[in-house]
Amino acid sequence: MSSTSVDIEGNANGGATDNHSDAFTEYLNLHQNYENELDIKRNPIVEKGREKVWKRKKKKYPFLNMGCLGEIRWNPFNHKRNRLTAFLCGTKEEESIVWKTMKDNYFLILMIVMILLALPYPYLGTSDGPLQTKYTVSYGVNIIVFLISGITLKTKVFYEAFITFKLNIFIQCIVFGIIPLIFYSVYQILIYYDIVRLELAQGFCILGCLPMTINMCYILTGSANGDSTAALFNATFGNILGTFISPLLIYGFLDVANESNSVSYGDVLLKLTYKILIPLFIGQVISNIDNDIMQKHIKNFIPIGKKIQETLLALIVWAAFSNTFHAGLNFSIKQIFIVLGIV
Repeated sequence: MSSTSVDIEGNANGGATDNHSDAFTEYLNLHQNYENELDIKRNPIVEKGREKVWKRKKKKYPFLNMGCLGEIRWNPFNHKRNRLTAFLCGTKEEESIVWKTMKDNYFLILMIVMILLALPYPYLGTSDGPLQTKYTVSYGVNIIVFLISGITLKTKVFYEAFITFKLNIFIQCIVFGIIPLIFYSVYQILIYYDIVRLELAQGFCILGCLPMTINMCYILTGSANGDSTAALFNATFGNILGTFISPLLIYGFLDVANESNSVSYGDVLLKLTYKILIPLFIGQVISNIDNDIMQKHIKNFIPIGKKIQETLLALIVWAAFSNTFHAGLNFSIKQIFIVLGIV
């Protein structure tokens, strides 16, 4: 530090004013405190912002062009700006808080965006709208989702999920036993105290009798770092069982006449076959190709495939809300939020 003082005195005697000497000493103190206290790691984005500010300060303070400052890269005059830049852009070793939050909550943020997009022009995403979502989303999106599932999941994992009988039986008992009873109990409370309209209460009861949505169940389980293979197997198997069990539950709970022709079991099984089973089979064939290059590409594709599936699932949500908004809501916002809160 003594040599620096000598340089300061020498430059000051060479023509720098006393004010410049004081400002330069203050600069060195600020720089040292900034390095010690803030300790923000550098990255190219943050560094570029600092260099721009540094150039402007050089024009304003000519003494900053002195040679002894050549190695100083930090800008102590813009503490708040540097902190904000590091917060938004991150550092070389760490991601920014904003970007990390967006990555961790990618699907939730995307769902909210899709719902908001469906609100101003819902006709675009309706089943018979310009995009024909009854085909492009209901069939095309689902086929791609389960094709990716077949590629990224190993056959051995499918087999292990199949032979875990206790877990599978336990899940199906919850889906078709405990959950319908809970929903039916709440349904009775809703109509007894006249909290919501009868139609909305009945829809709530029917929801509890239905099996899990396969794509939603599989993708959300994977996003939560759960056993996505077991979720996929049980969701698929539950939808097959649901074609027989769900109508019986609905007819029993709502006390309606059993119309045997109202449910086409053949159509349901056919849709499950070419929407889910065939894409899964094709994906498994691709996944089991014995080639090092192919296996390397599949391994690199797994994290990307997960994001693709979440994005496609958000498209399904967009199409569903588009149909809802286009048809119009015959219930008050308060009643809808009551049901959503219970769910």
